[in-house]
Amino acid sequence: GILMLATVLLFPGLGASPIERAELYFLDGARSMVERQDYLIPYYRGQPFFDKPALTYWLMATSFQAFGFTLAAARLVSALVALLALTSTVWLGVQLFDRRTAIYGGIILATTLGFVSFGRLAMSDMLLTLWSTLAMAVALAAFRESSTSGWYIPALGAVFGLGFQTKGPVALVLPGLGILALLWQRRRQRWPITLRQLLLALALFTVVGLGWFAIIYLQLGPEP
Repeated sequence: GILMLATVLLFPGLGASPIERAELYFLDGARSMVERQDYLIPYYRGQPFFDKPALTYWLMATSFQAFGFTLAAARLVSALVALLALTSTVWLGVQLFDRRTAIYGGIILATTLGFVSFGRLAMSDMLLTLWSTLAMAVALAAFRESSTSGWYIPALGAVFGLGFQTKGPVALVLPGLGILALLWQRRRQRWPITLRQLLLALALFTVVGLGWFAIIYLQLGPEP
């Protein structure tokens, strides 16, 4: 029901409103990837553009390939991601409180002007919201379900990597502060983590979060 409500608020008339904020940079960067068939380097006005990492460009370029070069196709990415962010928020709410509270929280979020607005913009903010929320939910799940937490820590590394590939170091700072607060709050509780899980998490973060940066460095040097 919450997802249906959010769908009604997010999807109608996606391409109707004019281009806002920094949408132009993402639109041009994603369009250039498709036109040039170069999915490594985004371009803005014909020049290499490294203001943001590549994940948002990749997702919008995929949407362009599927639905054509339209504003609605670019904004579709944020709208779909908003549904995932909403789902992650409800999951986090279930873990922190209970199902009823989580559902109420989901309804409040789905009808918040800021959430709906950024869910209808072709930018990276909603994607960052997803990874930040999901990182907190995964970290909390690792505490709560110690007997089945073998995949949570590696998954956390991958989520941090996706966040870094979306908007750089801020993707580590925001959920990182929340996780530090969680560790302090539950400092007397043993966090079920093994060296193998930690190393796998670091490996996943390195590949997912830093792989594109490493390739750019090898091809273009340190300037970008």
